[in-house]
Amino acid sequence: MDPNYNSHNSPNNLDGSNVQPKKGSRKKNSKASKKKRRRQKKRRAEKLAALQKQQQLYEQQLAEQALYLPELPQVLDKKTRYPLSYDDFEAFLRSQRAVEYLNFWTDVAAHEQLCRTFDVSERRQKREQQLEERAIDKRRFA
Repeated sequence: MDPNYNSHNSPNNLDGSNVQPKKGSRKKNSKASKKKRRRQKKRRAEKLAALQKQQQLYEQQLAEQALYLPELPQVLDKKTRYPLSYDDFEAFLRSQRAVEYLNFWTDVAAHEQLCRTFDVSERRQKREQQLEERAIDKRRFA
């Protein structure tokens, strides 16, 4: 037998160095790597579940939107969103060269709001005037 021969020599250690793997390190590494793989697999499963849930919600919203079309007063009162919003309706009317109808409707709505505001202020003034007259009448007879 060769005196330089060492039974611990492996094909990787051809230089004759006596390097041996630590006892039990292989098992620890495999346990740690298994835990790591399990955690990664769990994270992937959680992400996939979250994505599937988002996809289901999105599909449900699309289905609900497909069933629901707003009425014209809702669009004109700006209570709808894209693609059926007031601005989209205005763009459509512009493309049909009929935006003056929408402008007319906007002017009518603004006029109605002004009339309501005027009525409220008139009623308030009448109430205040009546209260003042009552106060004056009480002073006269008191």
